[in-house]
Amino acid sequence: MRKIGFKFASAIIVLALISIISLGLLANSMTAISQSSQDIMNNEVEKINLIHGIYEDYLDMYMNVYAHVNAKLLRTMDKRAEDIVERFARGETQVLIGTQMVAKGLDFENVTLVGALAADLSLYVENYRAAERTFQLLTQAAGRAGRGDVPGEVVIQTYQPEHYSIVHAAAQDYEGFYEEEILYREIGAYPPAAHMLAVLVTGKEPGEAKNRAAELAALARREAADGKLTVMGPGSASLSKLNDCYRFVFYIKGRDDRRLSILRDSMEQYIQSLQKCPEQVQFDVDPINGY
Repeated sequence: MRKIGFKFASAIIVLALISIISLGLLANSMTAISQSSQDIMNNEVEKINLIHGIYEDYLDMYMNVYAHVNAKLLRTMDKRAEDIVERFARGETQVLIGTQMVAKGLDFENVTLVGALAADLSLYVENYRAAERTFQLLTQAAGRAGRGDVPGEVVIQTYQPEHYSIVHAAAQDYEGFYEEEILYREIGAYPPAAHMLAVLVTGKEPGEAKNRAAELAALARREAADGKLTVMGPGSASLSKLNDCYRFVFYIKGRDDRRLSILRDSMEQYIQSLQKCPEQVQFDVDPINGY
């Protein structure tokens, strides 16, 4: 298995080095052109022909090297994703590069090596489920390797190798991850240890939408004065503008879902009592995705 991994790496490194060397030759040739006689410099046609010849030599060299590389490389693109996956399944290509879409639902017995680059980026998402999603994505990606008779290998590149979601994902330790993650949910009063209500306010005018979110958040804080509910925000949503509408969001969390339901009803009644409310208000209980 490791030999296969090194073969791929060697091919890629050799290809990169020869490309750099070829670029150097191209640069030296360009210098030679600039230092040639004044007649050649003034003859634009001849200069273009020279450059074109150098480019063809470089391209031939590149293609000759590429012809010796056993792994064919494809990059997943939206319009061709299905075709690329089918070709990969038929064995016409040996390397598949993509985003999260290649980590889910693919079952190929001949896949023996999976690599995840910048595996910790999803940890920085403004969502209480960031660690859970990171763990889920990595375990799904790791599950693509070694599904046949040949054992698989997974390589994870990360800037936070000590983070518990990555440590447990590398070990395929579901119970270990749950024990740590549920502790953070308990301490922070996040679902499923508690309940959360997301309130999203959208409007054409940013100032008015922001003020409306502030009004609703102030109402929520008055209702939560006994300390059994916590109001966070408001502030601009992660996706601050969508379809020419500005978005502001705040969150309310607590362990009593009945109190959250009563508070939601109070805010809905307040909105209905307004003579004019051009803003749209959306309520999301225990949101799975952030805003």
